[in-house]
Amino acid sequence: MRRYAAYPDVQVQGCKSMVNFGKGHEAKGLVGACEGIQTVADAMEEHREIEDVQEVGCWALGALVVGHAENKHRAGESGGVEAVVDALKAFPGVEKLQQVGESHNAGNV
Repeated sequence: MRRYAAYPDVQVQGCKSMVNFGKGHEAKGLVGACEGIQTVADAMEEHREIEDVQEVGCWALGALVVGHAENKHRAGESGGVEAVVDALKAFPGVEKLQQVGESHNAGNV
């Protein structure tokens, strides 16, 4: 994702991969240790105006932190939390994105 940071389509696909990594506790830890959470937050920062990057980035961050205390800390340190909040504010009328926020606010993160 970092090599092709300027390409939003690559960032969307990378974030989708991060969602899949978020399905296993060990994989979550490896992604976190390899700065994957920072990478997703950076992609969201770089492409603030691209709805797809914001949506999939939010899902990726959520998947990586659910049930993983260390990754929750990493998300806080890397700007991941701010990235999610900024995405929700930037796209208030986008139902799919708002569902991500509702999921996080319901205690799922």
